[in-house]
Amino acid sequence: MMEIINMSKQQFEMFPTESSDLTSSIAVHTDIVLSNITKLKKSGHLLNQLVSQLQQRVDVGTHDSGDIDVDGVTKRMEEDDVEEFVVARLDDTRAADRSDFQDVVPVKGKQAAKALNDEVTKRILFVLNDDSEFERFKDHALRFGSGNEEAPQFHSYLSNVLPIEELGPIILDFARLLPNDEQRLPLLTTHFSFLTRQRGRNQDDTRYFTRRCSTAHLSRSTRSMSVDSEESDSEDDNIDEFPSTLRLSTINHLMFIIHGIGQHVDFQEGEFKSWNGQSGLDGGSHTFRELFQGTLDSTFREIPLALEMQSIEWHEDLHGPTGVDNVFDLICPEGSSSIREFNKDTLMDVLYYLSPRYGQLIINSVTKQLNRKYQIFLDEHPGWEGHVSIFAHSLGSVIAYDILSHQSGGDSKKGLNFPPLNFIVENFFAAGSPVPVMILSRGELDIEQGHFTAGINMPRCNRYFNIFHPIDPIAYRVEPLIKKEMHKKPPVQLLNAAAVRKIGFVKLQEMWELITAPAHGFPFPRIDFVMRRRVRENLMMEYAFATASHSSYWFSEDVVMFTIMQMCRPVIDKLRRYLSAQMPLPELFRNHIELTPHANVYLSGTALIRDQCTGFSYERVVMMTHDRLFLLQHLSNVVCRRRWRHHFTSIEEAVIGDDPFTLKIRFCKRNTHGSQVAVSDTSKSPTGQMETSFCTSMDSSETLTLRASSSTTRDEWIAAINGVTETHKDARADHRTRKHESLITLPSDKCVDYFGAMKVGSLQEKAPKGWYEGWTNRWIVLKDTSITAYDEAPKDITNSQCDLRKTRMFSYETGHLFRILSKNGTLLEMRVRGQAAFNRWLDAFAQVHSCVIFRHKDRLERSLSAQFSLTEDTEHNGSEFGDVSRIQTRIDGYQLSLDINGMQYAVFVIQVAVSTSAIKVVHRRHSEFKKLHQSLRKLLPNGQLPPLPDSRVWNKLEPNYLKDKVVRLHGYLNQICRSCLNLQTQPIILSFLELVIDSDQADAPRDVLSDSPKSKAELVE
Repeated sequence: MMEIINMSKQQFEMFPTESSDLTSSIAVHTDIVLSNITKLKKSGHLLNQLVSQLQQRVDVGTHDSGDIDVDGVTKRMEEDDVEEFVVARLDDTRAADRSDFQDVVPVKGKQAAKALNDEVTKRILFVLNDDSEFERFKDHALRFGSGNEEAPQFHSYLSNVLPIEELGPIILDFARLLPNDEQRLPLLTTHFSFLTRQRGRNQDDTRYFTRRCSTAHLSRSTRSMSVDSEESDSEDDNIDEFPSTLRLSTINHLMFIIHGIGQHVDFQEGEFKSWNGQSGLDGGSHTFRELFQGTLDSTFREIPLALEMQSIEWHEDLHGPTGVDNVFDLICPEGSSSIREFNKDTLMDVLYYLSPRYGQLIINSVTKQLNRKYQIFLDEHPGWEGHVSIFAHSLGSVIAYDILSHQSGGDSKKGLNFPPLNFIVENFFAAGSPVPVMILSRGELDIEQGHFTAGINMPRCNRYFNIFHPIDPIAYRVEPLIKKEMHKKPPVQLLNAAAVRKIGFVKLQEMWELITAPAHGFPFPRIDFVMRRRVRENLMMEYAFATASHSSYWFSEDVVMFTIMQMCRPVIDKLRRYLSAQMPLPELFRNHIELTPHANVYLSGTALIRDQCTGFSYERVVMMTHDRLFLLQHLSNVVCRRRWRHHFTSIEEAVIGDDPFTLKIRFCKRNTHGSQVAVSDTSKSPTGQMETSFCTSMDSSETLTLRASSSTTRDEWIAAINGVTETHKDARADHRTRKHESLITLPSDKCVDYFGAMKVGSLQEKAPKGWYEGWTNRWIVLKDTSITAYDEAPKDITNSQCDLRKTRMFSYETGHLFRILSKNGTLLEMRVRGQAAFNRWLDAFAQVHSCVIFRHKDRLERSLSAQFSLTEDTEHNGSEFGDVSRIQTRIDGYQLSLDINGMQYAVFVIQVAVSTSAIKVVHRRHSEFKKLHQSLRKLLPNGQLPPLPDSRVWNKLEPNYLKDKVVRLHGYLNQICRSCLNLQTQPIILSFLELVIDSDQADAPRDVLSDSPKSKAELVE
């Protein structure tokens, strides 16, 4: 300490103290600084004595410090000297750069300030648990607020009476109550210094413990730490450090969606149908899922959220097997048929639910589906670590509320029994919810002689959110039923998703914290959240849009962004830890590795990857390194056009060119014996690419001239090329490399073979002599075996990826399917095309260290991601609400291929399931569907055969068009298998699906849809 003080004095004496030059003068007076240095010297001598005594005790190995005169040493440090030093140090800190700590935004408004003050007071009283100590706290707070106590003294008192884990949050909230910078900033600065000292002590304790450890114990500890670092993620939640960047691990979440009144065929899993049962993607479920997918890819691109969405459809269970619709039709008069039909499908759902009989049926149906789908999800995701949420709309929110509010057991007042859920609900989102008026109409509120006592039965979940549109006539507020005064407090308005799409998650969270401050006296976090009113919904037009507003939740980006924000709570908790420690907020990144041309890609191909939000399978480019899969969305952004390639067996050296920016690559000369030497062939190969070939004679050496942007860049290229050349000339060097194998079908002039590069960059190539001589831009790739030129660099290699280490791989040969399960239960489903591609990928996965492969011949699709379900109940007894055909088909997606002329076309991937046999995958073009339709039209009467979806002439490979085409062809093929399969059409349809009937069954006078147990269909191998 004395050395530091003397050094500070020497540095101070170097500063001029006269005011002749204002720019170089120091702001603090010389006498003050010298006085503080003198006092520091006195304190330093005393502290050195204390440290020496403690060190002696440590050396002799005792922990008894009773005979050390700590009090005597402390008393010799004069109180006035220390106090003056603290004040001077505080002034110096105020003048310093305040960017070292994170300031807080003071709360605005009297009501918000009062609510926050009550919240802080309640927390402190709970932590202290002592009325006398709480009175002392109020005395200190009053003296600090009135300016009679300095921030260091006030903080010292708080740090002595509050636990360290509670000190930070309370200091932050207390600082938000201080609008004056002269009070708030010193308190935050003192707290920042306190945290810095705490971290320093922790580090000192760690170093001391390390020194006291034995060598053997230290080596064992080091080995264990190295193993843990390989097994753990890049992020550690238990460390006390605050890095400037956070690499986030995957957040798993499962969300169930429950619809409201009316017909919602689009909520049936595994069916690409619109809300009215027609083939298509019209309906709230499809639009809602696509909004989630788009929002995750844009606003939440930094957050690795693995969200699985599953729908719960209960309308068909009510209207199908019960026969209520038939009775309703019997009692309907002739007039107003359209209105009565609307009442039958929608408004009657409310009356049915309020009745004990049909209300119990709906409760049982929803609960059974929730538990069954959750159990199937766990079976398909062993080791899954995540949370479960429920998003319910309209009457569906009433159903979900009743189920969640009766999880403790017992029957309701109406005599309904509520089976328990097999999982804990993290978030319950009620959109357009009539729950408040339902509670009121049931008489579940405490209303005696016109006096209302607030209080409701809260749903059993961690967070409850009531989302409503301001002009939705069905939706009402919940908070006033919990506390009457909340009707004066406006609901929280959702953020505008379009306005904050590009600001990043950290800034988004900061904005959200400002508008969701706790309400004064309200015992829960805010529950009521309101959507923004659009301009056309104001004034007189609100009546015209009132009905449409009730379904607006399915199409609102604001609602989707709010829902995802609540699912990202693990990330929010990490950011709050930074705020509590007064540290700058970090940048967020996915725990990904960047895919660059330098990556060693060993295998690439195309595959269908299932999207967890939409349930739809999309074609993706899949590239594999030694332990990771990279999934790229667009093939056009990855492929490059190759112009030429020279192997290093034909390259002699690279030298400086004719000007400061050029370099020349010399090739091998012809030897004197006329034997073959390697030169660059100027003719094109059959694939349209320039390749190295052999020539029997050559009169002069061949050279290739390239020009760089600077002489430095030129020298770097020369050094790199010559380094590779020398390696190849060394006979002892190992030239064996693992080649990149591509299974991608590409046009003849395109390729993706630039991975594994040692150096890449843009150079200019000198055109050969002729009628035109100039320079052409090339993207040059240097590898350990060759140098290659491409027209341009790849446009974009942004990707999602899957770490293959410590995963479980389930392969299903018949369906060419891979299911990759991470250690925390995140699932990736990948379906390749053809047996050859399946075998090649299987061999590549087998080379990944710590990846365990479970091989299966086939698989019955029982999972939530299955396109159809063939469980034991449906196979033998039919489904709960009707028979299931013994042949089921689903078009899973599309893939692009090349014909013999090099033209691209789309093939549609069809999954075919027959009884309990394995699922077969068939690929068909639209032209083959057309031939099938023409053949069936000759055998079936008019009106029985559904119309074939047409195909447009232009822009046939546009992704949105192909997706819509998949849906329409899926509906067409399903309708054929259900209604058009008879004895005459059976051979045509089975041939199209690559199925064949046994000879015994071919003579039987019944089709493959017969319920006879002898009916059997076999797959063509």
